[in-house]
This record gives sequence, structure tokens and C-alpha cells, in this order.
Amino acid sequence: QFNPFNTDAMEPSEEAEISESNGLEIENSPKGFRNVSKIPCFRSSLIYGIWGGAAVGVLWYMKTKVLLKACNLAVYGFATISLVLWEVCRFKNAKKRLELKRIAETMNRMQKDKSNEEPKITDT
Repeated sequence: QFNPFNTDAMEPSEEAEISESNGLEIENSPKGFRNVSKIPCFRSSLIYGIWGGAAVGVLWYMKTKVLLKACNLAVYGFATISLVLWEVCRFKNAKKRLELKRIAETMNRMQKDKSNEEPKITDT
């Protein structure tokens, strides 16, 4: 059975070489594991999810004094907040990329039109 944390038992064929895949580097890690710190929006959504879930759990426990329910709500709050913030951040990034692409296309078209203009000959 494959244990992702047991690096001593890995054979050379199981080690991933340094490669570029969707902007993420995989450096000597088992196949399928990536450096999650380089994934856009991952860090911030995870941090806010942790803090939000903890706040939900603590507030529910203070209100009801039922620990199991508070823990469940903390996990649900973490998952919900993380996923919602992840999607919002990814949507904003996609929107920004699309806007930058439109601007680049407009600038290229303007530059092309400018270079296609015939020079004007003036009579003096």
C-alpha cells in the first residue's frame, strides 16, 4: 500500500522530476502531490476558512454548550467558507485575466491599424 509520507520506501520510478504543470512545480514528491502554496487563492481561502470555522464552533458552543454539535458546525463552517472564498477568488482572477486579454487584443489591433495607415504626403 502506498504511503505518501514514507519517502524512504519510494523507488526512483515513483519520484517526480521537476516539471511545470499548470504553473505548479512538482519537486521530488510522490506523484499527485503538488506545492499547494503556489496555487492561486488556496492560502487565503484556507486561512479564512480555518478562522471562520473556529469562530462558528466557538460561538455555537458558547450559545448551546453542546460540544459535539459545535465541532460539527466548526467543520461545516470551515468547509463552506473555504469553498465559497475559493470560488469567489478564482472567479475574480478569471475575470481579471479576461479583461487583461481584451485590453491586450485592443492594443494589438490599434497598433496594427496604426502601422497599416499609409503615410500622408503633404504639399509644401
